[in-house]
Amino acid sequence: MGSDRYDAAVGSPPYGITFSEWALSNPASWAYLAPIVLENNGWAVFITTARGRNHAKTMLDMAQTREDWFSEVLPSGAMTDAAVEAQRLEYTGIFGKEAADALIDQEYYCSFEAAILGAYWGKEILLAEQQGRICDVPVNTDLPVHTAWDIGVDDAMAIWCFQVYPDHLDIVDYYEGHGQGFDHYCEWLDERGYHGTNWFPHDVKVREAGAPGARTRFETLVLLGRKPALVPDETLMDGINAGRKTIPFARFDKKRTAQGVECLRSYRTEWDEKARAFKLTFKDAEGQSLVFGQPSFRHF
Repeated sequence: MGSDRYDAAVGSPPYGITFSEWALSNPASWAYLAPIVLENNGWAVFITTARGRNHAKTMLDMAQTREDWFSEVLPSGAMTDAAVEAQRLEYTGIFGKEAADALIDQEYYCSFEAAILGAYWGKEILLAEQQGRICDVPVNTDLPVHTAWDIGVDDAMAIWCFQVYPDHLDIVDYYEGHGQGFDHYCEWLDERGYHGTNWFPHDVKVREAGAPGARTRFETLVLLGRKPALVPDETLMDGINAGRKTIPFARFDKKRTAQGVECLRSYRTEWDEKARAFKLTFKDAEGQSLVFGQPSFRHF
C-alpha cells in the first residue's frame, strides 16, 4: 500500500514494515504505525534513494548516533566509472548538465547534498556551504536589520532578516508562522531589535477584512511601528534569477536561518514526463505545489 493510506494498516496490526523509497513517503505513516510495531516487538526497514535533506536524511542522522538502530549507506559499486559517465551523458541530453550532475550524485553516490532535480538554488546553497558562508553570523548592532516578507496563502508568513554591507549581505534570522496576525510578527521583530526597512510584495496593499475603516495591510504595519516598502513588481523568473545572483554574496547564520535555508535548497519546479520539460508550477520544501504571480520572499 502507499504511505498515504497508512490508516488502512493501523488495525492490522503489523509486526514488520518495509518502507520503499522512504524519502518519498509520508513520514506521518511511521508516526502512526511505530507504536503498533513496538508493541508487537517488531521491526521496520527504511530503504530509499537520497532526495535532498528531508525526513529520510534526518532519520539517517539519528540512526547513525543510536546503538539500537542499524544504518548503512551504499553508493553504487557495481558500475564502472565509464558506465556512470555514460549515464551522465544521457541525463544531460534529457535534463541539462546541472540536473544531470545532481541526478548522478543522488542516484549513484547517495548524496543528500546534491541539488534536488528542478531546484533553482540548490547549487548556490551547496556552494555557500562549501565556502563556509553558512556559519555563525552575529548581528551587527551598528547596522539596521532589514526584513523581506512573504504573505503566503492560508495565513502563512515568512520573514527574512538581513544586514547590508558594501560587498555582501548577512542573513541573520528567519521566521515563519501560520494563523497569526501582523501584530505577532511585529512583536517578534521588536523583541529582537530589528527596526530596518520592511520589504513586502504588492499584496500588502490588500485591505484587511474586519480592520477598522477597512485599512490596508500596509496601513496596519505603519500603525504597528514598521517601515513598510514595496518590492519591484517583477515576474517570478526575474525573482528566481535575482536569487541566483544574490545568494553568492550572502552569508547565512547556520542556526537562526536553518529552516529558511532548507526552503531555498528545496524550492523547485516539477518535471513533466509527457512534455519532457519542467512545468510552470513550483514546489516548496514540503513538496506542496505553488503558483506565483511574483517572486515569493518565503524562499528569498
